[in-house]
Formats: sequence, structure tokens, C-alpha cells
Amino acid sequence: MFDIFLDHPVLENAEIIRKTNDDSFYNVGDWRRDIYNDNGYTVWGESDCLVPWQYFAILESLEIDHPHIFTLASRKCWDDTWTIVEHEKLQGLPRTGWDKNVDEPLNHNDRITLDELENKLNDSEVANIVKLPNLKIDGAMVALSSGLPRPFISPEQHFFSEDTSAEYVFRMNGIPQYHCTNIAKGHNYHHPLKRTNTDDTRKGDKYKKYSEESKQKMQEFLTQKWDEING
Repeated sequence: MFDIFLDHPVLENAEIIRKTNDDSFYNVGDWRRDIYNDNGYTVWGESDCLVPWQYFAILESLEIDHPHIFTLASRKCWDDTWTIVEHEKLQGLPRTGWDKNVDEPLNHNDRITLDELENKLNDSEVANIVKLPNLKIDGAMVALSSGLPRPFISPEQHFFSEDTSAEYVFRMNGIPQYHCTNIAKGHNYHHPLKRTNTDDTRKGDKYKKYSEESKQKMQEFLTQKWDEING
């Protein structure tokens, strides 16, 4: 699996950072905290998220001269707090439950293909970009501009809601979110091959242990940040 991945042409000029069992525990929270571009955008990708072809063209065309984040639209998400970032075609549609089968892959629980993403949602010729009144992000395909306040993730937060940590820090510092309402990402939260070859799942003891530790570290970190900003 990794040989195929590493032989992909897109990685010919990439820097490969290797982690082994001899290194300390390192996960997505560490990566998102450590890797940041001070001259341009840092894009938070996820392996279960399909990227629409328009995404990088939109990033290249943005002319925003202050620190900010940029996001693509989502499909129908968990609850009404996510309505603000859902694709404009889906505004007002009911949410489906976890166990309900639907014909159209318009809910985040449903698997979507690249063809469905392009033909059912992303058929707009011009990207509609707005500034949101309040921040609302998940970790897939968030673009972070340069100049953002750091750190925005706890030094000891290995995973579990590191995107939430960043959102709260950005809120505290008045960082705006620019959002494309008519081009969606294809985040397959429940892809059948997700976490293939892992020894533990979200229901396992290891995951629960590390996620609880990360959650506690995030809460301590955010409390400290709030005290620093508000005196």
C-alpha cells in the first residue's frame, strides 16, 4: 500500500517524513500543529475527503490581504449548527438519520463518489465566496493563510478535535472565515475502508485513552489562551 502511495507522481517533489515505533506517539494533531506555511496557504487534507478540481484554482484566485481561513461547502452535517457551511443547494433540506438509506449522497453519512460530487453538487461555473458571521470548521480541506496566531493547537494534543481547538483560538483572535457556498468537498466520514489495517477503532480502549487525554489537554490549552487574551 505504501509503495504504491510513495510512487505516485504527485509525490516526486515532496518531502517525506518517516515515523517509526522508535519515535514518540505522533498523529494528526501533531502534524497540524507542526506543519505551517508562513508564506501562503497551509491546506489540511484528509485521506477520506475527495477534492473538487475547482479547489486549488479558487485558492490561487483569492486576494485577501489579512490572516484568515478558507473553507469549501459541506454536505448535510450532524446538526443545525452546521447549516451555515452546508452547500447552498442543500439549505432547507431535512437531515437524515444515521441508519436511514437515501438515494442521493447528500448527507455526510453517505458515501459520495467524485462523479457524484461534480455532477450533483459542483456544477456551478463561478465560485460564490462569502465571509461568515461566525467560524465553523472541520479539519478536511481547511486552508489556513499565513499570519495566523500560533500555537492554535495544544502542544500535547495528538488527535481528537484539533480542528475545534484551532477554531476557538481563531475566534478569540477575531480571525475571519471565508467560505465557498456552491463548491463542496466530498468528505466521506464513513468510508468502508477507513482505518483499514489499524489495531484499534474509535470504540477501542487505546482510542478512548488517547482521545480523552487530548481532550483534557485541549481544554487546559484553551483556558490558558482565554486568560492570556482577556487578562
